[in-house]
Amino acid sequence: MSTPALMQDAPRRRAAMLLFLTLAFSLPWLAWTVLGRFGWDRPWSMPLFVLGGAFCSIGGIAATCLRHGTREGLHRLAAMLRPRRALLPWLCALLWAPLWELLASLLFSQATGAVIRWEPAGLLRFASGGILFLWLTGPLGEEFGWRGFLWTELRARWPAWRAVLILGPVWAFWHLPLMLGRWSQDPLHALFFLVMVSGFALLIGAVFEAGGLLPAMLLHWTINASQEVMPHVATGLPERGHLYLLCMGAAMLTVSLPGLYLLRRASRAMP
Repeated sequence: MSTPALMQDAPRRRAAMLLFLTLAFSLPWLAWTVLGRFGWDRPWSMPLFVLGGAFCSIGGIAATCLRHGTREGLHRLAAMLRPRRALLPWLCALLWAPLWELLASLLFSQATGAVIRWEPAGLLRFASGGILFLWLTGPLGEEFGWRGFLWTELRARWPAWRAVLILGPVWAFWHLPLMLGRWSQDPLHALFFLVMVSGFALLIGAVFEAGGLLPAMLLHWTINASQEVMPHVATGLPERGHLYLLCMGAAMLTVSLPGLYLLRRASRAMP
């Protein structure tokens, strides 16, 4: 796109970004603030939680339509959902998170001297209703916003590392109403959370560019699900505090870097 065309396109791009940030932050924060005030034990608590978070994806869809026009915007989003003939993104999306959770548990057990009790039957929890329900939150409720709109807009202008430096903090800050109590008691956890979410942004972004939105949603789900399931597979460990988060960071690097390198090569080779 030429410089005059970019200048003409700038107002629509800024309007779309403002629309996305407004919808993605205001309504989820309002819903989660209400939950913080009235508690999570009401009949409407979980529907409100899901509906509030869904405005990240709703904002992404609305912003994409504003940015490109309704028909073209929906066409672009549909193209992101179209399966591609690429196995690697699906393998990374399916295996990365369980593998780095397992490796983190091994590292943590070595660091603490604890003996892991392995419970392979715990893997069946991946098929439980509560874990499958997580598809409604992060994958469907967020990915049209974070990857479908924001990551796509950032990558149209900047390389991946710069996009991560923007998306990572924005995505982490989005969780503020949900995490404020814990961060107030443990400010260091906020730093760990920022680093981890930025790492997730890089990895999901790489899967998205190589395989589209569906494997990106799968990776988002396996990240969330593995945090709930894998502690029931590697049991007998002490409380998972800051040391465990350091082990998790080391495990993420070890498990993900080879696949990340191959995904980046595959993305560059695509027409």
